[in-house]
Amino acid sequence: MIHAIHVCAIRYSEVAGTSIQVLMEFIGELSTTSSADIIAFIKEIVERFPNLRSEIIENLFSTLRDVRTKNVIRGALWILGEYCTGESHIKAALHAIRLSLGELPILDTEQKLLQKENEENGDNERETHNVNSTRRILADGTYATESVLTESKVSSKVARGPSRPPLRALILDGDYYLATILAASLTKLVMRFSELSGNSDVSNSFRAEAMLAMSSIIRVGQSPLTKTRIDEDSVDRITICFRSLAEYKTIKDIEDVFLADTRSAYSTLLKADDKVKRDQAQAEKNKSAVQVDDGLSIRQLARKTPDKTIDMVQCFYTLANSIPE
Repeated sequence: MIHAIHVCAIRYSEVAGTSIQVLMEFIGELSTTSSADIIAFIKEIVERFPNLRSEIIENLFSTLRDVRTKNVIRGALWILGEYCTGESHIKAALHAIRLSLGELPILDTEQKLLQKENEENGDNERETHNVNSTRRILADGTYATESVLTESKVSSKVARGPSRPPLRALILDGDYYLATILAASLTKLVMRFSELSGNSDVSNSFRAEAMLAMSSIIRVGQSPLTKTRIDEDSVDRITICFRSLAEYKTIKDIEDVFLADTRSAYSTLLKADDKVKRDQAQAEKNKSAVQVDDGLSIRQLARKTPDKTIDMVQCFYTLANSIPE
């Protein structure tokens, strides 16, 4: 159904806005696969129909707070980073991202939460005793076994706390690909706001907050609080975004990469996809094409001999002669 609506909306732009509105109302209630299809559909609509961008972007602000599907949040962050072009939209996007990310820095906040829970519930740490045995060679050349008793404390509980915001929960769950998309989107929003706004104090405030979020993600990813340790590729990508925010005012090419090249690449991708679809449609059309002078085979009027093509002129002549005067 989603694919059918997608095709109709692309072909008939006047129904695109209505269909997008309906789908976005249920994006949080659908399955993961369906939600991913919808967000891909929205990305294409936003690029093809500029007149619908403002309405779609405003709907995405609430989506970040309600949706917990990682594919949807990834697509929503990308759209906000690429198509928020006004000061009011950029401010609203940064505010929505901050609400979805929660209090910063993440690591310090989570550690305080864990400490508070331990104080409220009593000491949840237990002592464990480990015996390590090794073989040693004595002075007379004989072997002996040496045992060492070690003690360690292991926490029996991980901080749960209240329900975490969507972005924060997914990052703590080990989704660092989402973290890199978040870093890139924050970089684009801050750079674009700096171009539009003449208020340097507000621009610097947004830049500092974005850089704090990036460094906070790397720190918590390298701590034992997350399910999996952050990989080196994700660290490199987030670090590039961090350095880009620090240096973009002195290196103009950085802004071009983030604000122009990425959207141009997506536009090129859509054009290539359209060409593939046109070629496929033409190939299917050529398969069913017939010559203008080919005979028409009508099953009801055909002779009993199978696959016998009859002459339509002769057929109508026979029918006309059979009608009584």
